[in-house]
Amino acid sequence: MRGIRAADAGAAAVALAAAVWCMLAAQGAVSNGQLAAAGVLLTALPLWTAVRVRRHFPLLVVAGLLLYFHYSVAAAVYWKPDAVPAIFARYSRAELLSGAGVVLLFWAALTAVLPGAHRPDLAVFSRKSAGNPLLSAPCAAYIALAPVLFYRSSAFGVRGSGSTLYEYAVIVLVVGLSVCGRRPGQLALLGAASGLYCLHSLVYGERITVMQAAIVWGLYLLLHRLTVRTMLAAAAAGLVLLTLAGMFRGAASWQPGALREALEALAERRLANDTAYFAYQSGLSIRRLEAVWGWAGRLGQLGAYLLYLVFGSAVPDSNLSVLAAENSHNWGGGWLPFYGHFWLGAPGTVLLALGAAALLRRGCRLDRAHPVRCYLGLYLVASCPRWYLYSPSQLVRGAVLVAVGVAAAGWLDARLKRSFPRTVP
Repeated sequence: MRGIRAADAGAAAVALAAAVWCMLAAQGAVSNGQLAAAGVLLTALPLWTAVRVRRHFPLLVVAGLLLYFHYSVAAAVYWKPDAVPAIFARYSRAELLSGAGVVLLFWAALTAVLPGAHRPDLAVFSRKSAGNPLLSAPCAAYIALAPVLFYRSSAFGVRGSGSTLYEYAVIVLVVGLSVCGRRPGQLALLGAASGLYCLHSLVYGERITVMQAAIVWGLYLLLHRLTVRTMLAAAAAGLVLLTLAGMFRGAASWQPGALREALEALAERRLANDTAYFAYQSGLSIRRLEAVWGWAGRLGQLGAYLLYLVFGSAVPDSNLSVLAAENSHNWGGGWLPFYGHFWLGAPGTVLLALGAAALLRRGCRLDRAHPVRCYLGLYLVASCPRWYLYSPSQLVRGAVLVAVGVAAAGWLDARLKRSFPRTVP
């Protein structure tokens, strides 16, 4: 145990030293070799984490996703700096190296805290119980109707925009699974609704929602049967297929020969995921905004964001990605480390990393004696692409909604079964 903890501390120290090196080296002329080294470091640290948590399957999913996102940025940007995607053309090498330093600082804190010796109860979701169709059926209805009620597009198959309520379908799915008792009929209803939701997402190019739903169902149904080998195979196939699907950006983009072109482009990019490096560019736009706003403005925006978590988009200037887009192009998000650095500098990045690690460690400590915590962990793992690539609100607001929703559903389930024992199973 002491040896393992020492190894974690050593990896965290390497990450911290690498972050400091990136920040200092970015003050001068940056070479291709320095960028390549930063790319290696960006990939090596998530790989270390994945190896450390390989027996903890929920955390392994998180580490695997983050490893793929980091690799995608390294392969597309840092390992070929003379042929970066066009969206990075206006960013200097110094900005790229400085951005890597912010991410490495985040990983220094995350690496020190995230790995744990606790092994989860892998059978936590496999136990059958008396489900409650009076609660699971409305959840299924919400999921099936979300594409109709909460998504807008200019034409069939053309990527549009989904409201927050559209994305909440994943939260509702977790709540529905918490009260279905693994009963075949209720599972079938939730599965059919999820299938319609995912089909809509694929048709309109919203692949992240499909990934989230797939992770929720995969862990809920198969966690007690998973092995590292099957997880690696499923992850490789799923990530590549979703990356290909995202290249079409909706059914309307489909043309004869499009699949062949997508495969060629994917091979040319070394299997890099474009969502990951588009979100990274958005993070760099947030990083660039720091010098424009200054400390007073950044702290004020943090206050607006905290109010947004409670009152929503009615709070002015609460969306950092929108504000960043006024200065540099932003795709509507940004990697989590850049949010913390914008608000509070290096301490903010560390605090966000420690908060994320604490939530994951607690949520993924699967124990059937604490069902709310178990389903919270299920959500945190599935929403990893959202909270790491787009917005930290998934770590705060989303987690609170899941915890409250599962707790409320459990309380209502018990009340209904006591009050109407003949009509509720």
